[in-house]
Amino acid sequence: VTGVQTCALPISVLVLCGSKDRANRKAARELAEQLPQARLHWIAGAGHEANLDSPEVMAELLRSFYQSLS
Repeated sequence: VTGVQTCALPISVLVLCGSKDRANRKAARELAEQLPQARLHWIAGAGHEANLDSPEVMAELLRSFYQSLS
């Protein structure tokens, strides 16, 4: 995120991060704050590999996000 002009992106963005992902929580929050159309979602109980920790939740979040774009 640092040094990148992310706020210029005029697109919807879904930022996903596991609630237990200590390595990326700050970066996820900062990215979502910098992107005007970003949606930040914390995946409860998931760690760094949220897709492996909570595959059903991840799939539903992605499905819902994609549907909201059409």
